[in-house]
Amino acid sequence: MLRSALPAVLFLVLPLSSAAARTWYITPDGMGDAPTIPAGLDSAAVSDTVLVAAGTYTTEVSRDFEFSDPAESVTLTAGGFLAPGVSLVSEDGPGATTIAVSGGPNVHCLVAALGQGDAESRIVGFRLEGVSGATAVLAREMPETWWIHIEDCIVESVDGGEQAGGFWSVNAGRSRIVDCAFSDVVGGPTFTTRGSVGVAEHLPSPNRMEVLGCVFTNRGGIMARFGLRYLDVRNCTFEGNSQPCGIFSDAVHTTVEDCLFDHCLHHPVYMIRPGNSSGTVRRCTFLDGVGHSSIGSGAVYAIYVNTRTVEDCRFERCSGSTGAVELLSPSWEGFAYVRNNVFVDITSMWFGALHCRWTRGEITGNTFVRCHDLDPDPPGAAIRIWPLDPPGYAMDVHNNIFTESSGSPAVGIRDVGAVYESCNCYWLNEAGDTDGFTMDATSFVLDPLFCDAASGDYTIQSDSPCAPPGVTGCGLVGAFPVGCGPIATEPRSWGRIKSMFRGR
Repeated sequence: MLRSALPAVLFLVLPLSSAAARTWYITPDGMGDAPTIPAGLDSAAVSDTVLVAAGTYTTEVSRDFEFSDPAESVTLTAGGFLAPGVSLVSEDGPGATTIAVSGGPNVHCLVAALGQGDAESRIVGFRLEGVSGATAVLAREMPETWWIHIEDCIVESVDGGEQAGGFWSVNAGRSRIVDCAFSDVVGGPTFTTRGSVGVAEHLPSPNRMEVLGCVFTNRGGIMARFGLRYLDVRNCTFEGNSQPCGIFSDAVHTTVEDCLFDHCLHHPVYMIRPGNSSGTVRRCTFLDGVGHSSIGSGAVYAIYVNTRTVEDCRFERCSGSTGAVELLSPSWEGFAYVRNNVFVDITSMWFGALHCRWTRGEITGNTFVRCHDLDPDPPGAAIRIWPLDPPGYAMDVHNNIFTESSGSPAVGIRDVGAVYESCNCYWLNEAGDTDGFTMDATSFVLDPLFCDAASGDYTIQSDSPCAPPGVTGCGLVGAFPVGCGPIATEPRSWGRIKSMFRGR
């Protein structure tokens, strides 16, 4: 009898479990399950969804939160408060659904604060506006195991006051921002608080911020400060950003992959973190980046970071005191790896397209084209390395192409130390090929025979001296493989050749 009753008991219990999660439907006329978005958020429990119909919602201030953290007493004022495990979702996306804040400055649009548990809070599909002196979405004092997930949102024309304008996380576990757009969004008055997206973490690991598939235009980028463990930025676009660079990070581990940086000012990627830290920039494109004229680079600047890796990237028309990439490590415990990148039309004030200082590591498989150094002392239009001290520390430079450098020799080393140079191709470097060391017998001065340099194709012809096995047995030299067969050249008379050089 008991056995036959058991399925009926299960049938009764399962619907009760599935009914625990509820959807609260909000409409512009206030006739939904709750009259306003703040009221819906206040009513929602863990695993509930507040579903918002298309329309513009001007939210009055719902309430203030007052609490004390170890550093300060804080009052938070916002249009709505999101509890852990609650999802706020628009029905028709950011093109049709806007949340605007009224009530003056220092009012956040949405706040997730003072929560417990490990459930994920979600904000999906809104345009957020009307914020002044505050941030559009603030996460504050949440547990390490909690995630806030923000997706498919648009934030425009926001001045965040003392914090980042679009999203700001303080002591708030883990955050993920996916497929969002930030335009003309800035933060505070100091370099360490500016940005569209920011994080100031004081929690122990494992705290993390992920920014995936987002677009940042006009002014603000990403700011990660004060003890963030992991910053992952992937498939993002940064255009015309000046406050800060594109990314400023002192996270313990920073990873930037598959991103585009176009016309960004003041170090498009800036990484600074002493200790056992790492910074990786991979498969990114940097166009027309501008670094500071006295210190910094036009693309990537990494200082104190223990292990720095820059690989499979393209740098074009970047400029600064270092034209594209500057890697510094005063601790001498650090390593730098620069692999399979292409540097084209790079201008440096002093330190070359790539500057490695007080570090050891490897520079291999890169292609440097038309790197120009405005100051020939110290030398190194394409690569400048100095110093390498204590003795025994060295930089291995091999299988690179250096062509059409100007202003100073293509590769230069200063002060104490060693460069293990081998298997490099040098061609038409106006001020010479090397300075401070002797070219290895495996390196050569020959035309690399690009397939179509005029159109930016730096793959090599099959008969190139840089094609495997190579004229000195080095295998592939440069960033790109064979991309075409031999290219026939047009026969020219000696008189026509001389005419090309008249007047020079």
